[in-house]
Amino acid sequence: MMKVKKINWLLMVIHLVVGFGISAVLVLVGGSSLPYEMADLMVGMAVFGVILSALSLLILGALFYAVGKKQMAGRLAAEGFRCTSRFDSYNAVVAIDANKGKIGLLMRLNPFSVQILEASGIRSAEVSDGRGITGGTSLVSFRFCLDGMKFKIPTFSSNRCYNMKSNEVIEGIEKAEKQVEYLLEVKRNSETVFGE
Repeated sequence: MMKVKKINWLLMVIHLVVGFGISAVLVLVGGSSLPYEMADLMVGMAVFGVILSALSLLILGALFYAVGKKQMAGRLAAEGFRCTSRFDSYNAVVAIDANKGKIGLLMRLNPFSVQILEASGIRSAEVSDGRGITGGTSLVSFRFCLDGMKFKIPTFSSNRCYNMKSNEVIEGIEKAEKQVEYLLEVKRNSETVFGE
């Protein structure tokens, strides 16, 4: 059983190094001419470094993820993976080869690694409508557990609450239901293919 790697920690360290490296250079170059104590400059560098690291994660992270998504089809094809379904979300891409009983995953925080797993490892798959106490939602997703790891893939998300009967939410629920159907189908196919 292969363990899914959701986060590439080396890449996260690179984002931190980029942010704090730029911050350190700016403080060293411009800081000597400023009338501040070294402690003040270090605090400023730390705050600025965190901000630049977050920007690096947002901007470079989005760029790396976009490149990974474009290369995913080729990488899957090279492994003999025939994609029968693919769902792209802001945090992951889930590709399914229903004939071979396999799932291909590309995670946003691990954009250089396309992971192919046996669908027989799916333990559960469900739709989450995200209904809150107000009766509305800002997130609809499909969730599944694969080889002991939980995944939550949004089909609709917003920064405001939508009525459960709105077109956006209904469409998100329909997409999530379809993905759960695909996951359960590929699990059945995987058990048939590998169970014999």
